Amino acid sequence: MSSKFKNIGKTVKTWRLHNDISQARLAKAIGYKNGQFISNLERGLSSIPHEKILILCEVLNIETEWIVDAILQDHRKEITTCIDMCIIKKKELPSMPKFLASSMTNKPELIYF
Repeated sequence: MSSKFKNIGKTVKTWRLHNDISQARLAKAIGYKNGQFISNLERGLSSIPHEKILILCEVLNIETEWIVDAILQDHRKEITTCIDMCIIKKKELPSMPKFLASSMTNKPELIYF
């Protein structure tokens, strides 16, 4: 079974162990009934719901950036893999309608937040 969310899983497990917190205790602290969710999370089978990020960081006593960066790394890998697969399969994006193509003379500038 492939681990789609290995960075978030590794980050959570590292900090959980560092803080000597059991999976069951961490799960209950963030609103789950038992440790199965944390087990799945640490094995990379699931990611943390966005609304749970803040409480997870509070319980693990870490900055939110640690978790957010791990999530972004996982999604970057997933997106890159998807794009690579499309290229390999030679799938093309649908062509742009002519009225839009004629009005776009330059590529749009990328804006990073």
